[in-house]
Amino acid sequence: MLVGCLSEQIEWLKFLALACSALGVTIARTLKIACEVLSEEDSGPLRIQFTTFQFLYSFLADVDGEVSETQVHQMLSYLKQQV
Repeated sequence: MLVGCLSEQIEWLKFLALACSALGVTIARTLKIACEVLSEEDSGPLRIQFTTFQFLYSFLADVDGEVSETQVHQMLSYLKQQV
């Protein structure tokens, strides 16, 4: 709760992201784990809503502190074009 600056009313996606980060170590691996958990697909590519991915990536990058806001914006802009 301290790492994510979570209060008494916890946003479950933030909690999930932080729990996945304990397993994933890197942001990329953490996001992959989160996608595995959130995907409604039983097989094939793991798919979640882009807005959910955007929220998770932005939150994790902010918590990490080593990914600049510019990098986050560039990555999300690139991915949005691919979606």
